[in-house]
Amino acid sequence: MEYGLVLLWLATVAGLAAIAAPLASFVFAPLSDRGGTLALPFALAAVGVVSYLVGQVAFGWPALIASLVVLGGGSAFALSRDHEPDWESVGLGLAAVAVGFALVVAIRNADPGIYAGGGEKFLDFGLLKSLVRAESLPPEDFWYAGDRVQYYYGGHLIAAQLTRLTGIAPRYAYNLALATFFGALVGAAFGLARNLAAERDLPRTVAGALALFFVGFASNLAPVARLVVWLLPSSMKTYIDENPAAQDGPEAVRAFGHTWTDLALGPDQFYYWPASRVIPNTINEFPLFAFLNGDLHAHMMSTPLLLVTAAVGFAYWLTPAAQVWRRRAYVFVCAPLLAGLLAVVNTWSYPSVAGLTTLAVLFAGAHPASLLPASVWERLDPATDSRAVSEILRMLGAGVAGIAVGLLGALVAFPFFTGATSGQSLALLPGRSGASGLLLVHGAFLLVSAAFLAPRIEPDLEPDLGMVAPLTVLAAVAVANAIGGWIPVPLVLVGGGGLLAVTQVEADERGPAALLFLLAIGVTVAATGTFGAPFGALGVYGATVVVAVGAAVAGFDTDTQIVALAIAAFLVLAAAAIAVDLAILAVVFPVLALGWMTLRLGRDLGYETVLLVAAVGLVTMVEFIYVSERAGSGRYNTVFKFYMQVWVLWGTAAGVMLVDVVARQWPDWSIGERLAARRSASGQRAGQVASVGLAVVLVVSLSVYGGLALSGHFETNDANTLDSKAWAEGTYPDQSAAIEWLDDREGRPVVVEQPTREHVYGINSPSTQLVSGVSSMTGLPTIAGWTHASNYHTEAGWQERVGEVRTVYTGNSTARAEVLATYDVQYIYVGPHERQHQTVDDLAAEPYISVAERFGDVVIYEVDRSALGTANRSR
Repeated sequence: MEYGLVLLWLATVAGLAAIAAPLASFVFAPLSDRGGTLALPFALAAVGVVSYLVGQVAFGWPALIASLVVLGGGSAFALSRDHEPDWESVGLGLAAVAVGFALVVAIRNADPGIYAGGGEKFLDFGLLKSLVRAESLPPEDFWYAGDRVQYYYGGHLIAAQLTRLTGIAPRYAYNLALATFFGALVGAAFGLARNLAAERDLPRTVAGALALFFVGFASNLAPVARLVVWLLPSSMKTYIDENPAAQDGPEAVRAFGHTWTDLALGPDQFYYWPASRVIPNTINEFPLFAFLNGDLHAHMMSTPLLLVTAAVGFAYWLTPAAQVWRRRAYVFVCAPLLAGLLAVVNTWSYPSVAGLTTLAVLFAGAHPASLLPASVWERLDPATDSRAVSEILRMLGAGVAGIAVGLLGALVAFPFFTGATSGQSLALLPGRSGASGLLLVHGAFLLVSAAFLAPRIEPDLEPDLGMVAPLTVLAAVAVANAIGGWIPVPLVLVGGGGLLAVTQVEADERGPAALLFLLAIGVTVAATGTFGAPFGALGVYGATVVVAVGAAVAGFDTDTQIVALAIAAFLVLAAAAIAVDLAILAVVFPVLALGWMTLRLGRDLGYETVLLVAAVGLVTMVEFIYVSERAGSGRYNTVFKFYMQVWVLWGTAAGVMLVDVVARQWPDWSIGERLAARRSASGQRAGQVASVGLAVVLVVSLSVYGGLALSGHFETNDANTLDSKAWAEGTYPDQSAAIEWLDDREGRPVVVEQPTREHVYGINSPSTQLVSGVSSMTGLPTIAGWTHASNYHTEAGWQERVGEVRTVYTGNSTARAEVLATYDVQYIYVGPHERQHQTVDDLAAEPYISVAERFGDVVIYEVDRSALGTANRSR
């Protein structure tokens, strides 16, 4: 390992965090540690924003110096305003970063290579190299010469600036940047969870450590389930043992991404890949898988920045209503800047910034309408005395704030959006996830969330018993209709019965109750055209049944009410799930609804529940809407990119929620004190054992993947270097030498090489083709690179360029000269890949082409562009 480079890089990023710490303490002043633990992720965000904006004019050192000036000047201003950082927290945050950094450095030191198979490392390294070479933004597309890069490149921009700041060669910087983003991710999860726990008076460092584990090391439940199957007695695995060639088997087995046969293979047959392919036709990555796989990819580099966005929302949450200018700054300055940055880093995260801001503003103590000018708020404030009006204004105000963040963020990212030609469109109702897949991917976090929320369901409202009889009759009619095949019964009658029940609610609660009741009915009836009449009827019946049950049990004790209402709601959701084949309604949506409800009812919850609602909301969203694009069929890529965000947000919240679950059972732990008097000694002991047992079982079971995957990785790989090109130099010595010679050329000369006509993701071996090796490993533009580029430009345009490359190698002299002049080509590369696909002419026979260098069977030709111009004129 290159220890000197590692220490230099780590010292540089630590210094960057130290420079940014005072400014972070100013921005995150409401947090318990004043943003100390978030100093490095905040610094990366600042470097990204400033470098992107300044880079539109001058990238490289000018943009980097501007970033350092902004950080240094901002910190000087913060210190002048007595915003001294909590240096102990800064150190603690950097220690958390170092844990993640060291893990990925060790992983990449064992296997540092940039391979064409198993991911998108060629794309990622090419982007890094092109940005190191770029003089302004956007960079030229190294796989599509003459055109701007169409892919989101903001994370690679930050990596390029760190590369420039340290002076370390990109071949090493690729792996060090990967380790930095992972360190920043787990550091941000640790820091945010620690602050969330501090606000709730929970053990904050324990919460931070659990969040670091859930986000950075835990896996989904698929490896655990496979291990359980393997451990089953032989008598229970007869089918598997006796049918080695059996088909995939039932859906519950296919959800593992395996057949019956290999599902029961032991740990010695473990492979890290299948855990990321649980739900059919989707990708279900989590951070440990992604960083172990080793791509320096957009959906990974955006994760620490997403948590910085969440921290901004938390700062808004904590800011008193009277500090209106600070709250406005969070919504209209900080959030839009982060939204614009994330649009360039990973466009899939851009709408999440608006969503997170909307939820933070909606659920915070300060009314969203107070963000309006004082004169407007003074006129609206009296109207908020009505609960119904206040709720409507709250939702409208939060929605407007979210829209403003989206629009202002788009303005920040305007240069990026104006150059994108995505060929993407929104589509509805994709293929749906089965219950087994949802439980395997999200089951651990669902369990923590349920344990966290369940004790907080304590209804305050008691509907009048006067409506019990008619509503019970209506409920019976609803059940009869469901069993009898939806016998026509006027839905108006049923809905009217529900409204009558609403009138029995306490006077100041009738408005919100009626609004929610009508909203439930309206949404389901509106969806009748898509899902069919049963679904519309079910919405009306279900809403009425819930109201009826609430009225029927109003006279009973609170626990009975809780159980009855929970059962009614779950049965309605289960019926809806069956009616429309949507497992999401029964498995995940109840947690979303419960989190939303308890937040609005003020059930001793904190911002961790906002993160929970955001995460579960994203899980629910991708069951109904997806982005149709060329990069993957159906919702393949949509689930992929949003599930990573889900994991990061939910995992951070889970660290705090699990500490809360345990703390509620222990009298000497903060919130546990006020619960102790309500429980018997035996009940308290049982709760303590159960809560600690839950935590231990979760941590152990979710560590199975990490233990097996990492041990297998280190047993299989022992490169002992961070040089990402070392494998290519050993496997393709002549080609690598030629590529390095081209890499040493000044500027961005255009090089012709053979395009790669097929995707090669599925092969993860150093022996894969060195496809598009020149452009990918140097960042130098080529006429047509990997077919991947056709996804971001156009298929027709890429195919036309493929034909032009063929003309260079095999066409007539006139056509060849025209292509070379059109793209201002300076070098032509001829190696094994070119000879495999083309019958290469004697290019040196052209008067304007000469041999520049030979490296074994690789020849590099140089184009004399002045002679080329003369040749063209002579024709």
